[in-house]
Amino acid sequence: MFDFKKYRAISSAKLCNRTDYYMMEDVLPIISQNFIYSELVNPIIQKKEKQYLVKIAVRYLDNETKIENISQYQLTLEKKDNWKIIMNE
Repeated sequence: MFDFKKYRAISSAKLCNRTDYYMMEDVLPIISQNFIYSELVNPIIQKKEKQYLVKIAVRYLDNETKIENISQYQLTLEKKDNWKIIMNE
């Protein structure tokens, strides 16, 4: 099963520099604001053949305004060499 804890431990700098490792090109927009990751909220994970369908909310804190921001995603993940986000609905 997909291990979110492993991926969330990666620093944002590494993730921004290597988005091709974690997702197909242009699947998700790069967050260019000064957000600090806070937590995953209510992930729902369903296995469909060799893929996982993930509905998830991610809570961020805007470092400048100190306002909480929640972004929702519906992702399809697939494992080849590593787990990769292949689709965002």
